Amino acid sequence: SGINAEYISSGINAEYRHNVYGFLDDEDGGDEEEQGFSYQQMEARDNRRWVLADVDKDGELTKEEFQAFLHPEDADHMRDIVVTETLEDIDKDGDGKINMEEYIGDMYSTEIEDCHS
Repeated sequence: SGINAEYISSGINAEYRHNVYGFLDDEDGGDEEEQGFSYQQMEARDNRRWVLADVDKDGELTKEEFQAFLHPEDADHMRDIVVTETLEDIDKDGDGKINMEEYIGDMYSTEIEDCHS
């Protein structure tokens, strides 16, 4: 048995969406970015990952499919999404490429986070 039968356009399950992103429906301007972070973009990203994890395309995720959704790096059919998401995270100007400044900036911010943890 999968995770709830309701789903939105063969994508993220309605219950999952409500629990994770439901607050967006209650707030004005839910797409406003906070420090470059957009919940709408995050929801779209989760939806893309959900569709890819749903191997049998029934709109629900089995335990194995949900594991692939949560840990795409551990599933062969999900590895490309890890690369795509990492590229999107580092590509600050959104041109689909990583330039040296973006690469160095990403590496530098990781070092700062490591120093403060």
